[in-house]
Amino acid sequence: MPNKSMMTLSAPEGQDNNPTYRSTDGHIQLVTHAGGSSIDLIENNNVKSFDAISADAEVVTE
Repeated sequence: MPNKSMMTLSAPEGQDNNPTYRSTDGHIQLVTHAGGSSIDLIENNNVKSFDAISADAEVVTE
């Protein structure tokens, strides 16, 4: 997110191709659609929809 520090989002296992990622405090969620080409950003229950073009992301497995 522009002008904000990096954040970690996680998704429970077993969500298939379109997982929902959540921040640790739960106030931000990313919901992917169409295999990740469309994304809904839900911040404090306000929904904004985007077409995915590119993103800087790092996958961390536990």
